Amino acid sequence: MHKKKIIFERRFRKTKRRIVIGILLFCIGNILLLVLAGWLIIFHRPNIVSPVSISAQQNKSTTIDPQFAVNQTKSLLSKYNISFQSVDQTGDTIKIQLSDDSQALLTTNKNPESQIASLQLALNQFTIEGKKFKKLDFRFDKPVVSF
Repeated sequence: MHKKKIIFERRFRKTKRRIVIGILLFCIGNILLLVLAGWLIIFHRPNIVSPVSISAQQNKSTTIDPQFAVNQTKSLLSKYNISFQSVDQTGDTIKIQLSDDSQALLTTNKNPESQIASLQLALNQFTIEGKKFKKLDFRFDKPVVSF
């Protein structure tokens, strides 16, 4: 009888040890999971692409002859491989009629190359997203999109 009691106590101790080890491993695993999740939350940067290029943020102001502005815009559009139908200027606004019947409005008060670079970025992003816009206005600090 005494021998059965000893065997039962050994089994009980082994089972107790296994339960304690299981609980410890479970707790350590959860702590590691929480640390990893916290690290991902803290150091995760959202993948937001700004339609304004870095050079556009410098906002260089220039005043140009109207015909020169139109010719310069046409050459920049060709340089950035943006297909267009026409380019017109009225006052401080340069209106670009793009090939897909959408419009882009630029201003002569900002650096034209940075505005065209921003237009290229926006066109690429909208193409990736599968969206079509009617008008893209770069005359303001932040671009205005009309769908």
